[in-house]
Amino acid sequence: MKKRKGAAVLFIIPFLLFFLLFWLIPFVYGIAMSVTKYSLIQGNKGFVGFANYIKILFSSSMYHKSFIQGLSNTVIFVVLTTPFLVFGSLFLALLLDRLPERLKGIFRTIYFASYSVSVTAVAADSLDGAAAICMGGADGSHGLVDDRLQYDAVCQRTQ
Repeated sequence: MKKRKGAAVLFIIPFLLFFLLFWLIPFVYGIAMSVTKYSLIQGNKGFVGFANYIKILFSSSMYHKSFIQGLSNTVIFVVLTTPFLVFGSLFLALLLDRLPERLKGIFRTIYFASYSVSVTAVAADSLDGAAAICMGGADGSHGLVDDRLQYDAVCQRTQ
């Protein structure tokens, strides 16, 4: 039983590390910054408590107007787009579910092709540039990898 608990802990550790690094620490840091007078140039100028929140929520300052405008834009966007996304997706899913099995496979292929085509296009561009370098017809500005690495990799395969 102890081996199973140890294995479970090993599987949980990566999640906990990412959760801590990319969610919990930034969240706590953001809360801490929100109750201080913070400047990007001069840094932390001291604790102000809820003064920042009062300035945004209740005063007639520029920050209040910007906050209310941003909040109203967000609410309008969510109210207008969410029903279309939810019901449109449901409608398309129900429509595709009624198709014959052969057509379902075609639609799945079309849907997932975008994930593989982009990777294939980058790889093809990268190899095309390297092959042109081998033939002496390119300026060496193609692909994602350093030109010397491309030259070595492709020229060794093509010769």
